[in-house]
Amino acid sequence: MIFLAAINEYDMVLEEDASTNRFLESLKLWKALSASDFFKGVPFILFLNKSDLFQNKLAKAPLSEIFADWEDYIKQPHIAKLELFEQGWRFLGTQYEKHFSGKSFSTHVTCAVDTQSCVKVWAAVQEELFKRAMNDSNLM
Repeated sequence: MIFLAAINEYDMVLEEDASTNRFLESLKLWKALSASDFFKGVPFILFLNKSDLFQNKLAKAPLSEIFADWEDYIKQPHIAKLELFEQGWRFLGTQYEKHFSGKSFSTHVTCAVDTQSCVKVWAAVQEELFKRAMNDSNLM
């Protein structure tokens, strides 16, 4: 299952419902899909997309204004040393991790308009899926 989430939308609301945060709606869908019996045993691949827009937005719309646990997250010793962009996407990734009910998933930060980056990420995903298939069939 490939799940694409626009991480720059953490402070935005749905067009059709101005009271629902887009990021929280995405988490809700993620949780429902990963808990579904239909996808039981299926590996999930999470693409945190629009990283360029996310990086530009962080200074203008701090994550602390949206997420109460942001300050606690960045105080962790292994997190505090990272730059703000990396702290931010890792934090949002942990939100998906907290709401995941499936077997396994991996996270990739992407920018769909950066074709070179997409090629590299897709190659990594293909290799990951190949290794999983080999392990699952006891060929590795």
